Amino acid sequence: MARGPKARLPDRRDEVAPAQPKLVRRSVTTGGATTVIRFDTRTPFDENRPQPGTTSALRPTIFRAGSGAGSSPVFTPVDLTAMAPEFTHLDPLGRARMVDVTAKEPSHRRAVARCRVHMEAETASRIASGAISKGDVLAVARVAGIQAAKQTPHLLPLCHPLLVGAVLVNFRLEDTYVEVEANVDTVDRTGVEMEALTAAAVAALTIYDMCKSVDRSMTIGDLSLWEKTGGRSGTWRRPIAETDPFSL
Repeated sequence: MARGPKARLPDRRDEVAPAQPKLVRRSVTTGGATTVIRFDTRTPFDENRPQPGTTSALRPTIFRAGSGAGSSPVFTPVDLTAMAPEFTHLDPLGRARMVDVTAKEPSHRRAVARCRVHMEAETASRIASGAISKGDVLAVARVAGIQAAKQTPHLLPLCHPLLVGAVLVNFRLEDTYVEVEANVDTVDRTGVEMEALTAAAVAALTIYDMCKSVDRSMTIGDLSLWEKTGGRSGTWRRPIAETDPFSL
């Protein structure tokens, strides 16, 4: 009796073992409190993708670390929807993100930043008299500050590219320092605080670069936001204290 070919048994080597669930923990510490995030690596986290058959977004399990009776911490579940957005540039897993401003309406916004370049009295005198060999120190620093404001999103990775409407960079020359003030205006969906701070900082760096051949001991400091207007948070102005270097 003729026999047909033997049935080929499946090669076990061709089979791939199913992925095993793996519990991953990631800790994020903000404001002195530690949040532990636990999620299954088989299911990539996507806060915008709903679970099958539901309309709720798929989220990892969040636990807040607290002290227990023993040596090990106690983890309490945390409702993500109730957590205040302490850092808007971090997602629930602690990863960097650009804040979504597409739903906002453009509005007029303004920011003012200041800083100082401290130097020897002789250096300040040379700036005032135009005796610096590289040229007009304040004119070059002004152009550098204006250019820097427009380049801010290329320097700071999570800043939004904005249509910068106006940049003004002014200086106050005193006996032992130059005070830099940068004003930036825009009509856009987010503020220009970082543009103003960047403009002031780069203008100060340019003053250092122009004068370093005669005074390498110069220092740059007191960089701060002085004022911002517009946007959802409205107007903010820095309080002036007696010890504030800008109160003089």
